[in-house]
Amino acid sequence: MKRLLYILRRSFLILSDQRGVALIASLMIMTSLAILGVWGITSNLIDNRITINYRDHTQAYYAAEAGVERARDFLAGLNFDTELKNADGTDNQLVDSTNINNFPGDDIPLLSNQSIGNCSYTVYLTNDAADGATNNNDTNGKVNLISFGYGPGNSKAVVKGIVKKFSLPFSPPSPIVMPGPDVYFEPGNSNAFQFSGDDSAGGSNVPTVTVSNVTAENSVRNGCNPRCDQIVSNGVSPSVVADPVALSQAGLDDPQQLKSMIQNLAAFADYTSTSDTGFNLGTEQEPSIVYINGDLNTGPGTGYGILIVTGTLTLRGNFSYNGVILVVGRGNLIRHGGGSGTVRGSIIIADINGPDNIPFTADDSLGNPIFTTSGGGNSNIIYNSQLANNPPTNIPPQLIAQKHEYE
Repeated sequence: MKRLLYILRRSFLILSDQRGVALIASLMIMTSLAILGVWGITSNLIDNRITINYRDHTQAYYAAEAGVERARDFLAGLNFDTELKNADGTDNQLVDSTNINNFPGDDIPLLSNQSIGNCSYTVYLTNDAADGATNNNDTNGKVNLISFGYGPGNSKAVVKGIVKKFSLPFSPPSPIVMPGPDVYFEPGNSNAFQFSGDDSAGGSNVPTVTVSNVTAENSVRNGCNPRCDQIVSNGVSPSVVADPVALSQAGLDDPQQLKSMIQNLAAFADYTSTSDTGFNLGTEQEPSIVYINGDLNTGPGTGYGILIVTGTLTLRGNFSYNGVILVVGRGNLIRHGGGSGTVRGSIIIADINGPDNIPFTADDSLGNPIFTTSGGGNSNIIYNSQLANNPPTNIPPQLIAQKHEYE
């Protein structure tokens, strides 16, 4: 009996101790819940901070990217060599942009502290790797744009862009280029005119007239009489050459390539009709790309840029031009009337209309281009390699590479 009472008492005590275990278990559960709650709040705060930081740095990045685009627009029509020298500061040397920690140095920003929304950007101009990042002489028409974007919360991003100055998709081999099976060439009989392949920009001299074959070459030689002595280059007159290889390399003997070139250039046209508001053929300060789908008659004056005419182009009186003239379509250029004027750069005349006499259709093919000069005056055509290969335009330089340096 005593043994049984002892066992019952021990059992009661054990059962009584379970109430302490339950209390401890409850406390542990409550502590765990509190820890989970604190962790949840902390995690939410961290996530929120990460989100804000990401937003701020994203805004800074887009501000830096906007700086590159704005700098491209700013550089349109400007001389890279001049702008690099304007940027090089007091030491006449540009910041070494291979390490962006070198900025700002003493360089003068191309664009300084420009606002965009609640952000801002500052853009520096340096030379490309081929010319040497610190060199202030541009030789290849390529430069670097280093854009620093600043966003909320002291966020910062850097975008580096390499831009290339606009240039023609071909290099004219002469001041007068006439691809086709034959040509009609009549430069006039004035004692004053001169057509010259001697490069007025100081580069290599080129033939004055380039055609596709010997037949066309003979037509030029026959047509220039009695003033063949005024078609010169390197002392040679008449300076005319049949060079199908040069024309092919430039894509100037293929109607489809000519079509593509013209249409690509036309997409940048400032004017497409003489009735356009403010129509002009460009000035030295504001060069223009003019695309006329049809005939164009010019009066006296001076133009700068690229002039494209698909019909007949008639140059009248004292007319001068600096850049490239493309008479591609009907391929007919007439220099008419007295007066003086000089075309510096290059003129390409190509008849690609084909049997339907309409340019840029399926039957396009090379016909015989026409160049005619009538009247007196000194209708000069002078080769200028700089104007021929890089005619003045307001087209922004092309972005050829871009990368996000750091945040």
